[in-house]
Amino acid sequence: SSTSVNYALCLYSAWPYSMVPIGIYDSLGRDGVKFIIMQSAVEIIFADNLTRVKNLIEWKDETISLKTVVSFVETTEELVRLAKEKELRLLTLDQLREIGRNHPVEPVPPKPTDTAMIMYTSGSTGEPKGCIITHDGFMSSIYGTLASLNLLNIPENELHRVLMYLPLAHVFGCATIAGVSYFGGEVGFWQGKVEKLLDDFRDFRPTAITIVPRLLNKLYDKVLLESRNKGIIGQTLLKLAIQGKLALIRRGNFSQNTIWDKLIFRKIRQSFGGKVNRIISTSAPLSREVCQFSRAAFSCVFIECYGQTECIMGCAQSIN
Repeated sequence: SSTSVNYALCLYSAWPYSMVPIGIYDSLGRDGVKFIIMQSAVEIIFADNLTRVKNLIEWKDETISLKTVVSFVETTEELVRLAKEKELRLLTLDQLREIGRNHPVEPVPPKPTDTAMIMYTSGSTGEPKGCIITHDGFMSSIYGTLASLNLLNIPENELHRVLMYLPLAHVFGCATIAGVSYFGGEVGFWQGKVEKLLDDFRDFRPTAITIVPRLLNKLYDKVLLESRNKGIIGQTLLKLAIQGKLALIRRGNFSQNTIWDKLIFRKIRQSFGGKVNRIISTSAPLSREVCQFSRAAFSCVFIECYGQTECIMGCAQSIN
């Protein structure tokens, strides 16, 4: 599944009962998905569209541990028939909720040392590799990261709003939801379409953004192209704007009301909702040019993180 509120609800439904969620990237290929299912011996899988539901049913002969497939969308008679032939239980998420309402079960809280989740890495050197993450490791990393960013005691009128669009099959996405929930912030979810992502930002108006270099690179390239189309004057203005804003930021001045904001940067911030006061870039290093542009454009706390799945959220970070 791609990132969605249903994905998050499944995570938070599993943990109170000591169940172990296993994220599978929605972009992972057929062989990678089958490998994860077979190695982890999962018994129930949630899928967000009928194509994935059909694939899971058809792979039943190779993924013998699988017993139940839950679809986030309405199924078809053909899929119900196919699942019955494969001796699989096929449910919709609404049907699963109804079963839960009619047969309530007392929570079985996990111990801190119990496994919270298994996160599979990309497998760039072979098959995907499962990283076992415990509850205490997960929460300790989140708490430590929040403490280092002075986010443990936020006034109620300054609580952060975060739009989730990064993969929840990645540990950073899961940790972001847990971290924002910890201090009482708000979490929104994108519509699931890249072409509508900026619309989601404008509608939700997040105060904090988790972002990957690929998106910042695209933003930088777009602004750079616009400046070049305006000739030498446009290019010179952009260069002076970045230099001027960085000089202010180095002195601790994050003003968003300078001449450079009025000329260039304000419309960039407005495209992300106009309320952003903290940005966290993760997953890969930024080039120097893109990093400087991003700091100048958003004029807020800009954090570049480095880490790995085993370290959950923050391994090393650059504040200034």
